[in-house]
Amino acid sequence: MSHSRLLLALGAIAWFANGLEASINSLTVQDNANGDYPTLVRNDGTLLDAINFGHSGANVVINGIAFVSAPGNSPAGANWNATGTATNDGLANSGIDDLFFSELSASGTITLTYTNLDPAKVYLVQIFHGEPRDCCGTTYSGNSLSTNVDSAERVPPITIGNGVNGEDPPAASDLAIVTAELTGVTSFTYFARIGPGRDSAISGFQVREGSGPPPPTGDTPFISEFVAIGNDSHQDEDGETPDWIEIYNPTGADLDLAGYHLTDEAADLSKWKFPSTLLQAENYLVVFASSKDRDTAGSELHTTFRLTSAGEYLALVAPDGTTVLSEFSPTYPRQEAGFSHGVGGLAPDGPTGYFATTTPGSGNGILLTAPLLAPVINPDCGSFTSSIQATISSNFPGGQIRYTTNGAEPSARSPLYTVPISFSTTTHLRARVFDPGTGDSGEIASVHFQKLSTASGGGLRSPASFNSTLPIIVIENFGAGGIPSPGSNYQTARIAVHEIDPATGRSTLTRPPDACFRIGIRRRGQSSSGFAKPQYRVELRDDNNVDTDYPLLGLPEESDWVFNGPWTDKALIRNPLAFELGRTIGIQAPRTAHFEMFLSTNGGTLAATEYVGVYVLLEKIKDGRNRTDLANLEPTHSTTPEVTGGYMLRFEPPGIANDGPRAFNWTSVEIIEPKTPTLAQERWIGRYLDQFVRTIGWRRGQGANNSGVPNSNPVTGYPAYIDVDSFVSLFIVNELLREQDSYVRSDYMFKDRLGKLHKGPLWDYNLIAGTGCCFDNRNTQGWQYLHDYNRGGRDHSYEPDWFVPLMRSPDFKQQVIDRWAELRKDGVLEVSNLFDVIDSLADPLARAAVRNFTKWNILGSGSVGFPTPATNNWQQQIEFMKNWLVQRMGWIDSQFPGGVTIGSDSGVVVAGTDVPLNTPNGVIYYTTDGTDPRLPGGGISGSALSLGGGGQVPINSTLDLIARSRSGTQWSAPSSATYVVGTAADASNLAVSELNYHPSDPTAAEVLADPTYRDDDFEYIEFKNMGLTEIDLSGASLVEGIAFTIPAPAVIQPGGYALLVENLAAFEERYGPGLPVLGVYANKMNNDGDTLRMLDLNGNDIFHFTFNDIWYRPTDGEGYSLVAADESSLPGNYDDPASWGISCQLLGNPGAANGAVLSQSFGGWKNYHFSTAEIADPLVSGSYADPDLDGIVTLMEYALGLDPRDRNLSGLPAGTIVDDAGTSYLALTFQRFQKALDLTYHLEVSPDLLTWTESPTLIDLIIDNGDGTETVTIRDSVPIGPLNAQRFIRLVVGIQ
Repeated sequence: MSHSRLLLALGAIAWFANGLEASINSLTVQDNANGDYPTLVRNDGTLLDAINFGHSGANVVINGIAFVSAPGNSPAGANWNATGTATNDGLANSGIDDLFFSELSASGTITLTYTNLDPAKVYLVQIFHGEPRDCCGTTYSGNSLSTNVDSAERVPPITIGNGVNGEDPPAASDLAIVTAELTGVTSFTYFARIGPGRDSAISGFQVREGSGPPPPTGDTPFISEFVAIGNDSHQDEDGETPDWIEIYNPTGADLDLAGYHLTDEAADLSKWKFPSTLLQAENYLVVFASSKDRDTAGSELHTTFRLTSAGEYLALVAPDGTTVLSEFSPTYPRQEAGFSHGVGGLAPDGPTGYFATTTPGSGNGILLTAPLLAPVINPDCGSFTSSIQATISSNFPGGQIRYTTNGAEPSARSPLYTVPISFSTTTHLRARVFDPGTGDSGEIASVHFQKLSTASGGGLRSPASFNSTLPIIVIENFGAGGIPSPGSNYQTARIAVHEIDPATGRSTLTRPPDACFRIGIRRRGQSSSGFAKPQYRVELRDDNNVDTDYPLLGLPEESDWVFNGPWTDKALIRNPLAFELGRTIGIQAPRTAHFEMFLSTNGGTLAATEYVGVYVLLEKIKDGRNRTDLANLEPTHSTTPEVTGGYMLRFEPPGIANDGPRAFNWTSVEIIEPKTPTLAQERWIGRYLDQFVRTIGWRRGQGANNSGVPNSNPVTGYPAYIDVDSFVSLFIVNELLREQDSYVRSDYMFKDRLGKLHKGPLWDYNLIAGTGCCFDNRNTQGWQYLHDYNRGGRDHSYEPDWFVPLMRSPDFKQQVIDRWAELRKDGVLEVSNLFDVIDSLADPLARAAVRNFTKWNILGSGSVGFPTPATNNWQQQIEFMKNWLVQRMGWIDSQFPGGVTIGSDSGVVVAGTDVPLNTPNGVIYYTTDGTDPRLPGGGISGSALSLGGGGQVPINSTLDLIARSRSGTQWSAPSSATYVVGTAADASNLAVSELNYHPSDPTAAEVLADPTYRDDDFEYIEFKNMGLTEIDLSGASLVEGIAFTIPAPAVIQPGGYALLVENLAAFEERYGPGLPVLGVYANKMNNDGDTLRMLDLNGNDIFHFTFNDIWYRPTDGEGYSLVAADESSLPGNYDDPASWGISCQLLGNPGAANGAVLSQSFGGWKNYHFSTAEIADPLVSGSYADPDLDGIVTLMEYALGLDPRDRNLSGLPAGTIVDDAGTSYLALTFQRFQKALDLTYHLEVSPDLLTWTESPTLIDLIIDNGDGTETVTIRDSVPIGPLNAQRFIRLVVGIQ
C-alpha cells in the first residue's frame, strides 16, 4: 500500500508526502509566529554538529547549544561540506542573533551535504534561514532535501523577511527552521535555491542523533527478509535451495499465523494461505517460495509461487484476505545472487535494502542501499571485422574491477582494469568488482565479441555482409569442439541474437546483438541427433549458471528451448505447421519461430562455412507458467486431492530416450512430471489409467483382439476420465498429417490436479505429409490409428491402443465427424484457409531457404535420414505438401457421411419463408428448437422431424434450424442456420453495458453450496437494447474472448437487458434465479483484460474492443464490475477507458441499470485527467508527481477530489481549533471521494512529530457536497492545554 500524508500543526502548516518505506520520516517548516523561538531550536538527543555559517566571531549559544562559527566560503567539517559565499559577518540586528543573520549565499543553488550517518539510527536535522532587515524578503519554494536512498523531497515554501528592520522580539518571518527526521540513511543533501528577488541562503544547521523512544517496532508480523535468487545455503527438506521469505513477529505475544496469506500478485492477495503455525514473540519464521505448495501444520512450509529476481510484488496479508500487513510495492528492486533483501529494523515501515549476509531465521545484518553488483561492460556484446574496444565501469565507490579474456572467472589476481581494452580476435570477456577494503567480490559480468570474416565461402556470403529476413542466432563455444551428444552434460557456450531491424526489415551480424546469453547446449533427439544438421537442447543461463528466463525471438519467456534443424523436412515448416494446426484445432502445442544459425566451435573468426542453415526455435515441453502450467506434485503428496495432479506423461517405448519412471503397470507410459515420482504417485496415475481403459473396453493382454464395448456415459464412462475434446483434436491432427510414430512415441499427455487426462502437447511432427519411412504414413489413403505399429503392437504390447476402441464408440466417432466437418467448412482445414497458414510460415523463408539448401544440397535426394520428396527447388517442396494435404483431406471426407445442404443462409426473413434441405444420401432429420436431432448413443430425438431425402422447412417465427442426415446407424455432421423474424441485433441497437470479467472469490456460503466454485464461475456479460423496439440476438455470436452463439429465441425489449454467464448455477447462487440469462459460455474472460468481439447474424461486427484490468482496479477481483459510463447512448469507443466506470454496487447489478454515479479508482481517475502518454510517465501522473506545481502530489489530489491540472488550493484540508463540549481540540476538516474504493483515510496526531497515534473522533456529520465528494471533520483526542501546547495533526491516505 502506498501512502500520502498532509501534516498540519499549531503555529505551522507543513506539507509531507512520502511512501510507506521512506527514510525522510518528516519534513516541516516553522517560524516564530507563536513567539516560541529559541525553543524551536531543538536540544533533545545527542549533538553531532551545530554550525553557524558566515560568522567569524565567538560561538553563538542558543537554547544551550553552542553553534560553531564557520566564517569562510564553502566551509567543511569532518562529516559535512557546503557551497556558497560567507556574508553579513559582523553585522548585528536587534531581536535576532547572529546564527540567523550571518549566512552562506549564492546566485545559484547552495548544497549542504552530510555523510557518515548510521542507517540503524534516527537523526534530527535542522536547517536555519533568517532575514531581520527591511530588505530582501522572499519566498523560497524550490528548496529540497534528499538522502542516499531518497530522491529530492520538496521543502514546504519558506517565507523570509517582512520589510521591517530589526524587530525585537523577532517577527514570524524573521527566521525559518526546516526540521527533518531521518532513518535508514548514510547521508543527506540539502539544496537551497534562489527565490524571487533574492539569492539562495543558509544561516546554519545542526544534526543530532535521536534519543527518546527506542527504534519503533511493529504491532503485526511482517516480511523482514527474502532471497529471490542465488540461495546456495539454506536447504529445504528435499535438499534443494529454493527462494525463501522470512516473517518476523515484532510483538510481545506469540501469534498463530493460521489464515494469514503470502502473495506475489497484488491482484490475488490470498494466493497462499498459512496453516496453523505458531510464530513466537520477537521471533522469525522462514517460508520457502518454491511453488511446491506445502501447507501442513507443523511441517516445513512452501508457497505456491516462486520469486523472480527481476522484481515483483510481495506481501503478507491478514486472514481477512484484504488487509496488507507488509508489502514491497509496486515491486521490490532487482535482486542479485549473494544478497538478501528486506527491512532494516523491527517494524514493517523501516527502511528497505540489501543485506550482504543472509540471515534466515535470525536478525538482519547491516542494511546496504545497493549490492556489490556486476560491473557494466560497454558494449554488452558485439561483432567486428578488425577490432573493437570495451569499457568496464562500476558504481561501487573505490571498487577494483578485474577481468579475464578466456572465459575464466575473474579472481583477485586477474588483470586490473584501468583503461578501455581493445580486442582483435573473438573474445569471451568476464569482469567483476572487488572491494579492496574487505576483499569481497561481486557478481560477474560476461560478454563476448565475435570477429566476422569478410570472406565468402561455400557459395555463401561472408558473415560481415550476411543479412536475412529472419532473425540470426550465432552460437560460439570458444574452441570447445563439437556439441555433446544426447544425455551428456551440457557444454557451456554463448549465443548472440540478432533480431530483424524494424527500420530495414532485415537482420545483420554487423548490427549489435539484441541479446547475448551464456548457455548450456547439447544435441537432442533419437535418430535425428546423428543428422548432419542436428537439433539442440539449449538452456539460457546467467553467470552463476542459474536458468534465466527470456522471451527468445518474441516467444513467452522461459529458459529451456529446442533449436530444431529441419533435415528430412525439406519444406522446413512441418513441425511449425503441425503445431499451429494443433493449437487452432484445440490441442496444446509448442510455439515456434524460424531463424538462421551460425555455429562456431573453433574459437576463431566466424566464417561463412560455419553457417548451418534455417532452424526452428521450439518451446521445450515442460511444466511451467508459460508452457503447460500444472499443479506442483511434491513427494509428500500421496493422498487426494494433491496426488491427483499434475502429471506430464508420454507414450515412449522402454529403452528409448530418457527411459524415465513409468506409471504403475504401464511399461510404455513414461512419467515426465514429476521428475522423481514416488511409488504412491506411480501407483495412483497407473490405476487412473487402468480405470479409464476399462471404460473403453480395453483389457491388458488382449493384444490386437481388444473388442470391448466403450462406455460413453458422462458419469461412469470414458468422458469422466479424459478430456474428450483433446483426444478428438489429437486424432484429427494425427490422421490428417499421418506422423509415422503417431500415438506411440513422443505422445504426450497431462493430468492436472482434480482434472481429467488431456492429450498434448504435440511433439515431433517432422515425419508428416509425405515424409517418413514406415507404417504406410506417406499414403494419402488409410487410417494411421489402425496400423498395428501405431496401435503399439511392435514396441508397447498394445498399451497405446486407445483409439481403436474409442472409434467404436458412436459418440466419440460422431464428435470426430462433427469436428472434422466444422474445420473443413469454414475452419482452418478449408483449403484456402489451410494454404494461408502454410504460406504464412513459408513466405518469410524464401531467401533463407536458398541459403539453407546451398549449405545442404539435399533437395534432389529421395532419402535424407528418411524417405522424403525429391524436388528441384524448395518451392516445389511446399507445393508437394499442399497437394498431399488436399488429397489426404479428400480421402478423409469420403470416409464420413455426406451432410445436409440448407438452401438459405442465416438471416432476417419474413414469416412464411420456406427453406429447402437436401442430402446426397440417407434421411434428413431436423429440429427447430436448437436441439440436436441425434441423441447420445445414436438414436433419433423425439423433437426431430423427418424430410426423407429433401424438402422444405417453413419459417414462421425466429428459430434455430439444425439438420443431419442418417443412413442406417451413421449420422452426418450437423448443418445449422438461424432465422430471425423481426429486428435482429446489430451495432445500431445493441450495447455492452456491464462486464464482470474478474469476480470476487466465492463466499463461505457459496463454497458451502458447491466447494468447486472459483471466482471465474461468477463471470457475466450484460447487453442492453438501445433501440425503441424489441430486438432479437438469436444467431449473434461472440468469436473472441468468449466463444458462444446465442440460441433462438433471444428477444430483448426496448431498454431491456440480457446476460451471458460462465456458470449458471454459480451465477444464480450469487444473484438469484429469474434474471434474463440467454446462455452459458464455456470459456472465461481473461482476468488481465481481454478482447471481445461479437458478430451479428450476417457476420458484421456488433462490437470489437479490448478492455484492460488496469483501468479500474476495483473491477479486477475486488467485487465490482466494469460498467458503461453512460447507459443512455451507444458508446463512442469501447476501447476508451473513459467509456467505462466501476459499478455502484458491490458484485455488480446484472440485468438492471447500473445507476448514474460511478465508483472511482486512482487508475480510472487518471484516465479522465491525463493522456495515455502522460499516464505512462510517472513524473507526470505518478502517485508523487505534481504536474500543476501546487505542492500537492497526484495521489493526494485524487484523495481530496481536486483537479491535478488546477493550482487552486481552496480544496485543501483546513486545520482549526474546535470546541467540543466546552473543550478545545486541534481538528482537521477535509473532503474525500465517496466512491474511491481503493483509498483509506485516517488522521494521526503527534506531540513531537516522532510518535503518531490515530485520531478517530468524528465531531460533525458528514456533509454530502453533491459532486461525488463529502466533507468530514475529525478532531484530536487530546485537548489543548498547558501540557499539550504543541500538537500536530496529519491526514494519511492509503491506496491499495
